[in-house]
Amino acid sequence: MGVCESSNKQAATAQQTLANTTPQTSSNTGIIDTVKNAFGSNTTTQQQNNTGIIDTVKNAFGSNTTTQQQNNTGIIDTVKNAFGSNTNTQQQNNTGIIDTVKNAFGSNTNTQQQNNTGIIDTVKNAFGSNTNTQQQNNTGIIDTVKNAFGSNTTTQQQNNTGIIDTVKNAFGSNTTTQQQNNTGIIDTVKNAFGSNTTTQQQNNTGIIDTVKNAFGSNTTTQQQNNTGIIDTVKNAFGSNTTN
Repeated sequence: MGVCESSNKQAATAQQTLANTTPQTSSNTGIIDTVKNAFGSNTTTQQQNNTGIIDTVKNAFGSNTTTQQQNNTGIIDTVKNAFGSNTNTQQQNNTGIIDTVKNAFGSNTNTQQQNNTGIIDTVKNAFGSNTNTQQQNNTGIIDTVKNAFGSNTTTQQQNNTGIIDTVKNAFGSNTTTQQQNNTGIIDTVKNAFGSNTTTQQQNNTGIIDTVKNAFGSNTTTQQQNNTGIIDTVKNAFGSNTTN
């Protein structure tokens, strides 16, 4: 009996080491999830009507996925030392979400689908690709990428307000795009050694694009019906194109 119990305990420990799943389905308050030294995949999910959730993953060598589906408030997701892919997603009607990824060697994806407010996405020391996307009707989104050696893509599709995108020390390509009906977008790229592209397609208002110390090509484009666009390029050693 003792041998059987010991075998079951070892099997449970091995399964936890490979995959860690922490779900909050609905109407949960004050949940703290912590995963340390995980070699497999880590998944933390808040489905709806959750408040004050704190998810923390440290030293993860697999993929890390944190998802808030709808009507979640005050969610804090933190991933440190991740060697795989890190995905943070807020689907709709989420408020006060803070996503932080540090020392990620894979791809980092932060997505707010619609009707999200006060989202803060931060990626530091990322050697892969970093993608920040606000689909529609998002307000007060702050995307920050520092020390990225891969490609950085920040996109606001439509009807987004008060978006702040910042990329520092990027050695790859940096692309910031506002498709239509976006207001108060601030895009900033500093110390970029690759190509920097900022595009406003149509009906965007109050866009500020700034590129500093770029050694590659810098392209800023406004297609139609854009208002109050400020494009600034400093210390660029490549070609600079503003349309």
